[in-house]
Amino acid sequence: MRFIVVGAGAIGGTLAAQLHVTGQDVEVVARGDHLDAIRSGGLVRVAPDGRAVAHVRAHAQVSDAVIDDDTVVVLATKVHQVEPVLDELLAHAGPDVPVACVHNGVEGERLAARRFRRVHGVLINVPGVHLTPGEVQVFATAPRGVLDIGRWPSGVDDTTRAIADAWTRAEFLSEACEDVMARKWAKLLGNVGNVLQVLCGTDREGWDQLYERVRDEAEAVVAAAGITVDAATQQHRAQLVARADIGDVRRPGGSTWQSAVRGQPVETTALNGEICLLGRLHGVPTPANDLVQAEALALVAAGDPIGSRDQAALLARLDTG
Repeated sequence: MRFIVVGAGAIGGTLAAQLHVTGQDVEVVARGDHLDAIRSGGLVRVAPDGRAVAHVRAHAQVSDAVIDDDTVVVLATKVHQVEPVLDELLAHAGPDVPVACVHNGVEGERLAARRFRRVHGVLINVPGVHLTPGEVQVFATAPRGVLDIGRWPSGVDDTTRAIADAWTRAEFLSEACEDVMARKWAKLLGNVGNVLQVLCGTDREGWDQLYERVRDEAEAVVAAAGITVDAATQQHRAQLVARADIGDVRRPGGSTWQSAVRGQPVETTALNGEICLLGRLHGVPTPANDLVQAEALALVAAGDPIGSRDQAALLARLDTG
């Protein structure tokens, strides 16, 4: 089995590097300065237990890669970036190539299933960071994180099991599970707080009360929609990751924060926006998620400093309607 990892950032880059250093066949698709750095010096993976360089073949677009019957395409972009990749991949490789959706939220699988017959959802709990071209950091020793996988909308097959085995060899916790989307929904309930690092900073005390509001709305919406959520398994698996600092450096922020710091669009509409959408479909008000989503997009569009919003002011806006 060989892997084409599209999006060699915090998660995709960590996965690609780990596959390479454990002797497995992997290529990446990247862009801009990150692509140039990988081509010139390899993909550098920095972890608490050391530094490794993965000299992987790097492409500017997925259609540059050879995709044969033994290839799995790993879609590790943010969800809001994935549709052009899906279209390009479909034109290049046809609808039968197996794809693994390695991003937060639950929309990526639906987008992929419009085009491909063999779609796999992946639950991510990997403390990765990508801020420097050519480099990814993973704030964990083995196991580096959780990458549980299952067919979309449910089930497993031989490909699912083979992918899970390969990722286990690459030092991740990975199991083929019948209902991976129940675990991904559980992760989404926590990911509604990602945007608060962008708004109010990475110190949780700066946004803890606001998080309760967006989380309570998310839980109410998911319950109203009758969606199965496997929080117990998702949380248990996340606790098994061997998280650690890199020297005296702690992981600075989550995936949404990292995008904002790099000046890129944020994934908020696929996280909080999913809750807003379901709320409208099922008659559940979502004022807190509406507010933080709009405010984050406004902050990024204006180029305001990350973390420059005040929790008390945002709560006051909620409470005054």
